[in-house]
Amino acid sequence: MTTVATPAISMRLDERPSERRTFVRLHGVDELVDLILSPPPHDAPACVRGHREIHLGDRPFDPLHPEMAPMMLVAIGGPGGAVYFRDLDGDGRAVGFVAHGDGRAVAPRLPFGAQGGIEFEPQDVMSRGRLERVVRACLLCGKRSEVVAWRDSAWVQ
Repeated sequence: MTTVATPAISMRLDERPSERRTFVRLHGVDELVDLILSPPPHDAPACVRGHREIHLGDRPFDPLHPEMAPMMLVAIGGPGGAVYFRDLDGDGRAVGFVAHGDGRAVAPRLPFGAQGGIEFEPQDVMSRGRLERVVRACLLCGKRSEVVAWRDSAWVQ
């Protein structure tokens, strides 16, 4: 098994808004990657957007006392999804990045924001296999992975 670089990984699936799962000193990522990439249930309410919010840090994420730390947002839709990564620059300010997708001209609509007003671009959408590699690599290294190219995001969460 491979140990992840980040001591604590906190995750929230938007179909379970009040439930936050935390993994401390995780030694394997297969089960977690499968959970992140699982689509919401078919009978989920319309407000569910297929968002998986993953916070990477030295301690579990506390929504009552949020601190800026690396965060990955995975949007699942159809046979693939898109990935956003928030990090801190050298001055401690939040900066956002979107993983380059498969370059599709037509893709499922994947909301970037929880309210649905902003969407990932079609070219940001990637296949499940590629999405799995990106998510796994980010979890293992605890930062934005180099297995995919990234572009600056105009939106920072």
